[in-house]
Amino acid sequence: MSLFTDPEFEFHQKYVVISGSNGSSVKYFYCEPKLLTTPTKKIQMPAGVVNFKLTQKNFTELQKAASVLQLPDIAVRSNDGRMELVALDKNDDTSNSYSVDLGDTDADFEFYFKVENLKLIYGDYNVEITEKVVSKFTHETMNLSYWIALEPDSKYNG
Repeated sequence: MSLFTDPEFEFHQKYVVISGSNGSSVKYFYCEPKLLTTPTKKIQMPAGVVNFKLTQKNFTELQKAASVLQLPDIAVRSNDGRMELVALDKNDDTSNSYSVDLGDTDADFEFYFKVENLKLIYGDYNVEITEKVVSKFTHETMNLSYWIALEPDSKYNG
C-alpha cells in the first residue's frame, strides 16, 4: 500500500489489485491458508519496559537508509541517556549506521529486530517493547496491532 498515495482495492478470489491514481497497480496474491499460523489462545502481552511513538516519516527514512546502506538490523537502544532507533549491522562494529533520536531514557537496553521482520501497514505506531523478547506495534488510527519478536541477543538492564 505504501507504493500508492491514495490506493483503491479490488478484491478477487485469489488476489487483490491495488491501484493508484496515476494508473499504476499491483496484483497481490493471497497466502494459502494452510501456511498461516494462527494463535489458539489469547495472547497475553507482558508489561512493556520501553515505549515510544514511531512516526511513518521516521520509519520510512529508517527503511530507506537500511536499504541504501545494506544494513540487516534495526536497534532500539539507549545511548548516553537518550533512546535511539538505529539501522545497523550488529555483527560489524565498523559498518555504517543511520539513527533517529527518540528522546530521553533512564534505562539501559539494546533491542534488535531484523529489517525483514518489520513490514508494517502505512501509519504512525505506538511501540511497546517487553524484556521477554516480544514487542507490540499498535497503529494510531486503525484497529491494528503487530506482535514482533526481538532477536535473541536483545538486552534490558532496567
